[in-house]
Amino acid sequence: MPAEQTGQETPNVQRCARPGIWLNQIPIQLFANDIADILERVTPVFEIMRMAAKTEREIAELLSNILDERLQNLGVFVQHLSAHNDLREG
Repeated sequence: MPAEQTGQETPNVQRCARPGIWLNQIPIQLFANDIADILERVTPVFEIMRMAAKTEREIAELLSNILDERLQNLGVFVQHLSAHNDLREG
């Protein structure tokens, strides 16, 4: 059953992509726009989590895990770019 029907989230790579387009076919600008849209929506929650993390160990761990996962996912994006495009050094 498709994720739309179950209410479950699709994997990160597909979530970043438009329907029917894989990550290696997406221009960097489209990816950047998607990330900007997502970050705009979650910023209020992250602000609350950052404040709560100062006194709540569980929230601090959750926030750390989310940020680590975000960094790993950006690394995957860069790997896809480098595998399918010629990137300049630096």
